[in-house]
Amino acid sequence: MEKAINKAEKVLLSATIFLLPLVVLWSFPNPLVTPKIILIGIFFITFLALKIVKIISSGKLQVPVSTYDFPVLLMGIAFLASAILKTPNKMEAFFIPGDATVIIGAIAAYFLINGAGKTFKRSLLDIIFISGVTFSVVTLLSFSGIFSKIPQLPAFIKDPLFNPTGSAIAASILLVSILPIGVINLLGKRDVAKKFFYAVSTTIVAFGLAVSIFHNFSPAPTLFPGFKTTWFVAIDSLKESPLLGMGPGNYLTAFNKFRPISFNQTASWNLRFGNAQNFYLTVITETGFVGVAALILLFTLLYKSVKSLFADTTSNSEKVLIAPLAVLMLVFFAFSPSISAIFLLFVLLAINAQTRIANVNLSPSNENQTSTSKIATILPAVVISVPLIAMAVFVGIYTVKATLAEYDFSQAIADLNKNDAVSTYNSVKDAIALNPYVDRYHIGFAQVNLAIAQNLAQKQDLSDDDKNTLAQLIQQAISEAKAAVYLNDQRAGNWETLAAVYRSVVPFAQNSSDFAIQSYNAAITYDPINPNTRISLGGIYYALGDYESAIEVFKYAAMAKPDLANAHYNLAIAYRENGKIDNAISEMTAVLSLVDKDSQDYQTAKAELDNLEKNKPQATSQTSDNLTPPTTVENGTNQTQIQLPEEAAPPTPEEIATPQPTATPTPTLTPTPTPGS
Repeated sequence: MEKAINKAEKVLLSATIFLLPLVVLWSFPNPLVTPKIILIGIFFITFLALKIVKIISSGKLQVPVSTYDFPVLLMGIAFLASAILKTPNKMEAFFIPGDATVIIGAIAAYFLINGAGKTFKRSLLDIIFISGVTFSVVTLLSFSGIFSKIPQLPAFIKDPLFNPTGSAIAASILLVSILPIGVINLLGKRDVAKKFFYAVSTTIVAFGLAVSIFHNFSPAPTLFPGFKTTWFVAIDSLKESPLLGMGPGNYLTAFNKFRPISFNQTASWNLRFGNAQNFYLTVITETGFVGVAALILLFTLLYKSVKSLFADTTSNSEKVLIAPLAVLMLVFFAFSPSISAIFLLFVLLAINAQTRIANVNLSPSNENQTSTSKIATILPAVVISVPLIAMAVFVGIYTVKATLAEYDFSQAIADLNKNDAVSTYNSVKDAIALNPYVDRYHIGFAQVNLAIAQNLAQKQDLSDDDKNTLAQLIQQAISEAKAAVYLNDQRAGNWETLAAVYRSVVPFAQNSSDFAIQSYNAAITYDPINPNTRISLGGIYYALGDYESAIEVFKYAAMAKPDLANAHYNLAIAYRENGKIDNAISEMTAVLSLVDKDSQDYQTAKAELDNLEKNKPQATSQTSDNLTPPTTVENGTNQTQIQLPEEAAPPTPEEIATPQPTATPTPTLTPTPTPGS
């Protein structure tokens, strides 16, 4: 039995390591990341199941003890504790983006490899290399345009820039760490056939790497948050939560809240990043000083291992094994890696670790055992296995439910692309029923309800049933947007969605303007230097005729990003409506200095400036490509006006601090949108 389990463990490891960089499933909204998280989840569940069977059948616990165990375990503790205690939405920590799952799964692989023997460790390098060769072949086929000629493939695979990681920089990191394995084998093999194989395959990996590097600059350079920006984010995160950081999967929140205002002067100012510039800053931000301690210990032990290795003149084979690990850890200083590269890091750590096996006997043998005493001897093994069984069942159930929910949400996106509102509604409702802890689902469902409500409100002569349905749809849209806020009240994007819902129902829902203002202010609290959020808030004040408040908000938007033409344009229009023509002229002049003279934006701003200089405050604002003036509120008709209930107001800090029931779709609501909605 034990030999069979050991073989199963090796097959599990080999299959996971080979497939992880390659697996792609287009049945999910994110076909490149979600399958990899699911594969790691399956690996972890199977790992636990094999351990349970092995402990019970053998009556002993085998504990591999190796070089890097302490920092690896500390890293696992940091991610697990931070995920449970710090990440506002636990689903983000464990599923999408699933940072905690990736680390915990990689640590499980680390200990499984350490218990598998030295010979198997060496064979894993070949599996890693063959996976890299296959990855390179896929990248080269995509680059050549062959995939674009296969009509059965989805559109994203037909893209010449496609690779299974989804990112050119992620592919480059993966291949640059795998390339040394091919070079080492090419130089070390004496057999002509093997030498030829490694010469060809290493060349394929090199070409795959070259194409991936090329894709980082073509057709446009890959944008990064920058080391300086993410350093400030990491430091401020440590100030706010020193011990455990901001939580795995919660880097986006830290980035929004702590990025310096200088970031608004970079080319990527309007982008939001879910990872730091490099892996180590991401770990520091998400796991705090516990993660820092794990990284320091890991580098200290690696330094000692390398120093000892090169001091020994007889260990040449071990010296070359350290090369892929060294390359990977150095690259991690420059860039943020993919799931596959993070998993590979722990695999390479295990391959380079010196290991011994410690056996803990749980079932003392006795030749004169009775049936009762035999049961008693396996009892310690069963007791030890109970927590593992519970963990396997728990992880298994949630993996299945999360996978099915993600599939339903993917179906909703497909239905939306077909303009099938009813099917979209039902698919999102099914996703939420399976997994109510994903804010993306609630945001999507809020937008679906809102779209159907806006479509219904356009009908002439609404019946009482129509009015009732309209009220239900609006309240459901608000309820779902609020559910996203409850799941992660620190995420500025969730507050922005709630504010956008309130703003959209202003024509037919009383008090929604006030609720939108409250929500935008909350979004600004968690994303203070975002000029676009302030422009949206100022637009509401402008629409309500509160030009003084609009001016103050637009001023802050222009201060946050002085070279944003639209902020100055909105400020100029607000000044104009408030009768402050000189101020309006000054701001419109600033707009002209910021836009291309050959653009429609320039013509729009020039026309406004000419009218202002003629002292015509009644000038009509125009809209162009990037200059969008504040809009007035469209008043709804009497037949569409509804009174929002008290519970439709934005959640207060006290409500957020109190556990709330997760919003679920109204089961009796059957929307009947008009064709093409």
